[in-house]
Amino acid sequence: MIDKKQEVAKPVIEEPDDKPAGFNILRVIVVAVIILTILYFIIFY
Repeated sequence: MIDKKQEVAKPVIEEPDDKPAGFNILRVIVVAVIILTILYFIIFY
């Protein structure tokens, strides 16, 4: 069932280390929460 010559997408071979992307996602989520909190306090207080 599993072929030994299995084709993989180029980015998988070129970028096996994706830890920086993971940290970027976390940073974006934190920044978005901070911005939304500031907007919440500006609008509702």
